[in-house]
Amino acid sequence: MVWFSACSTEKNAAVNKGYHNMTAHYNGYFNAREIIKESLKVFREGYKEDYSAILPIYLYADEKAASTLYTDMDRAITKTSTVITKHSMPNPEKNKNKKEEWCKWIDDNWLVMGQAHFYKREFDAALEKFSYIYKTYKDADIQYEAQIWMVRTYMEMGNMTEASRILERLQRDANDAEEKVKESKKDKGEKKTRKKPTSKGKKKSNEKEPASFPPRLKRDLIITQADYYIRKKDYEKAAEKLVKGIEMTKKKREKARLTFILAQLYQAQGKNSLASETYAKIPKMNPTFEMEFYARINRALLYEGGDSRGIRAELMKLLRDEKNKEYFDQIYYALAELELKDDKRDQGVGYLKKSIAVSVSNERQKGRSYLRLGDLHFNDRDYVPAKNFFDSSLAFLPKTFPDYEKIKKKSESLSELVTHLNTITLQDSLLNLASLSPKKRQEAIDKIVEKEKEEEEAKRRAEEAKIQQGTTGPTVAAESGGWYIYNQQAKTQGFNEFKKLWGARKLEDDWRRSNKTSVSEEEISNTGDSALSATDAKYEKRREQLLSSIPNGPEQISESKKKLQEAYYKSGVIFKDRFQQKDLAIKQFKSLIDRFDYGEYVLPANYQLYLIYNPSPQSEAYKNTILNDYADSEYARLIRNPNAMKEEEELEKKQEVVYLQAYKLYREKRYSESLEACNQIIQSEPQNSYLSRYYFLRAMNYGEMKQMDKLESSLSECAEKYAAEDTGKEAQSILDYLRNKRSKENPIQGFVYEAEAEHYFMMIFTSDLGSINDGKAAFSDFNSQYFSNADLKVSNGFLNMETQTLVVKQFPNRKKAMEYYQAYKNENDRLKKYKGATCFMITGKNNAAFMLERDVEKYMSFFTENYLK
Repeated sequence: MVWFSACSTEKNAAVNKGYHNMTAHYNGYFNAREIIKESLKVFREGYKEDYSAILPIYLYADEKAASTLYTDMDRAITKTSTVITKHSMPNPEKNKNKKEEWCKWIDDNWLVMGQAHFYKREFDAALEKFSYIYKTYKDADIQYEAQIWMVRTYMEMGNMTEASRILERLQRDANDAEEKVKESKKDKGEKKTRKKPTSKGKKKSNEKEPASFPPRLKRDLIITQADYYIRKKDYEKAAEKLVKGIEMTKKKREKARLTFILAQLYQAQGKNSLASETYAKIPKMNPTFEMEFYARINRALLYEGGDSRGIRAELMKLLRDEKNKEYFDQIYYALAELELKDDKRDQGVGYLKKSIAVSVSNERQKGRSYLRLGDLHFNDRDYVPAKNFFDSSLAFLPKTFPDYEKIKKKSESLSELVTHLNTITLQDSLLNLASLSPKKRQEAIDKIVEKEKEEEEAKRRAEEAKIQQGTTGPTVAAESGGWYIYNQQAKTQGFNEFKKLWGARKLEDDWRRSNKTSVSEEEISNTGDSALSATDAKYEKRREQLLSSIPNGPEQISESKKKLQEAYYKSGVIFKDRFQQKDLAIKQFKSLIDRFDYGEYVLPANYQLYLIYNPSPQSEAYKNTILNDYADSEYARLIRNPNAMKEEEELEKKQEVVYLQAYKLYREKRYSESLEACNQIIQSEPQNSYLSRYYFLRAMNYGEMKQMDKLESSLSECAEKYAAEDTGKEAQSILDYLRNKRSKENPIQGFVYEAEAEHYFMMIFTSDLGSINDGKAAFSDFNSQYFSNADLKVSNGFLNMETQTLVVKQFPNRKKAMEYYQAYKNENDRLKKYKGATCFMITGKNNAAFMLERDVEKYMSFFTENYLK
């Protein structure tokens, strides 16, 4: 009976409270907390730290990793939920007017439940629990713990404003608590008599005093503040908080982690000396092996000159330790930085290459090493290898790497630049070869081919030597201290080198041969001769290729010079605008002007030089050239009126306001007013920046007014005038839809308009056009010159006994088909004699319908209506 009585949640007796306190403590709070603690321990042991970025103060699982915690966190939630339901005193379901909680462990269970939701990344549910504690338990320390967890939750949600608001409140409460402690100590020290206060005439209040901020949470608050400032990238304030937090931290591993982060914060601020001193403390703090390693590496990377023997010796010692093998790439990288800071470039480059060579699993480090090599070559203005190293770095660096987008843009700019520089080299060489006599030209080509031959042979021998060296057991054993079969690095290296030389081969007999069928002894004996013949044929083909690429005749020489001009100009712009290397930009622009008297890029090059030199006296020559020789050009206008661009921007803003007014009328369904506004601008302002949009908006107004003929003609006009702009493409898309819908609902003579269907070009080839074979040859030549990548086929058929058809197949859609049709109409050389013939574009389905009646006039009316209007 006593036991049953103790189970009651409605009695505020010692035996009842003792029973429920014990059960709530152990069955709920303690067990749930242990479950969470063990689950987090497993997660953190498997967590891979990224030491190249500032470490997070708290290790939280991301969305993917959080799923592995669900089972344990749900168990913790179930345990705490059960305790709250069964052991709250009095039970809130029975006592609706409950004002006080008699079981002292219920609030702790709420807190643990909130933490379990937090670790599951169920942030709304976590906030609900923490907020409940804060509002309900004002008289208990736990309300402050809940608030700290609210801050952490808001930060994970990205709501830094709310996190800041709560932190400010917590800091005020912490300051007030400290002041109270100081005043209390002061009062105790004062020796003076006081009258005993009387309670006469006063009632005892049921309201409990709000709890003061507890000293035990001071460290948690400071560390959470540091986390907040790190997320805000305010590293100076974060470091100030961490210094205080570290002083209050007892556990060595935790202290080591915070000290490492502090060193990273100093490093991020450029306080390298202070960062180095802080990293030096970490090995004495019992850190993890990995943390100690990175502390030593980062110290080496912070070296700024002077006596580096101690740091170098430490790094060499790390290299001799076999357990550091997976970190050799980072050690070599640190050694490279030491050498580079001591102005030993060759040694630095050598170590970076070693870093890349030994890197097996750390792609991020391999990317960093490639990036460093890219920067070195870029700074040396050695752009071809710089471009290659940047490309390689992007293949290994994650997109989350700092400044990844900047690196990507730099790599893209380098690719463009190298293309232009290669064009200059190539076209110069070709023009030089073109100026030689046939005999001298052949001799020059022979030298080029011979040099390529020697380079390829040297490369092949080097690769073979590498493979021999990489797959020789005793050599690797001497280097690694073990047989090469057990040396993963050697195996990986050997495998990669094998692939370079032989490609991907199956593990099978006769793996060297591409054809695995048996061969005779005679065939085997002839292998060397065959290989020699193949090589000779390859280089003979190369000679023919070089000869054919030499510009021959005025047109080809002119085309080569155009390419040169473009390459000079565009490389100059890249040097000037993207790389801020004005001296190289000047060199490119001047080379263009000095070499060419006229051409598309001569005027822009003069203007670029004017901009670079302006306002120095050197700019005057280029200014005068533009104003005198190109007086009517846009560049001359900009020089005469430097504010022209600004004025144009202001004009465009005004035009935008007017356009938006017309669009607003359309949205308000005032179509006739909107239409009138569109027509007024179209007729009176042909240079309006928003003209294409007015054409499109006019068509939309006609559509809403159900004037379908005017809708189609307006769409067609917009699509034709602005085919390259988004408005033109959108107009064409709507036009295609309308025609498709109409032709299917009311087909003209059985023909259906399908813009996305495959199309053919068809010409009605009458006898007066001459031989059909000549026509096919002319179209084949035309296709080779202008549509070489389209894989077009020319064929012929019969429309009737007297008339043939010439057919070009095939085009993926209407757009590509009409591009071909327009090109045919504009060609006045090979196809000039066929311009009078009837021709059209037709889909496979419509061709089937056409061939039933073979009525050219009927199909031409359909083609004109749907393709030409």
